[in-house]
Amino acid sequence: MPRNAKSFIVDKVENGAPAGAVEVRRLDGRIYGIQHSCPCGCGWLSWLPFDKEHGWVPEQTDDLTRLTLTPSIGMFMGDSPYHWHGHLRDGVFEEC
Repeated sequence: MPRNAKSFIVDKVENGAPAGAVEVRRLDGRIYGIQHSCPCGCGWLSWLPFDKEHGWVPEQTDDLTRLTLTPSIGMFMGDSPYHWHGHLRDGVFEEC
């Protein structure tokens, strides 16, 4: 069964945050990425830079509650294979 989570914006996301919590990081008024909690609910954190060369590209940033990113998101814990792997589409983390 897929472990999906609706994203929601918080001021600061920390270890143990509920599934779908997203902190938007800005620098000089520009969004440069997001930190989010694992969509499975384990509280693990992931950083996603918005950078065409090294990270993820948002389809739009007008409504961050409906964010869609490419490519897919893979969360690792240590050297193991993906702990969670999926996409952020229209504000929902969807597991593959």
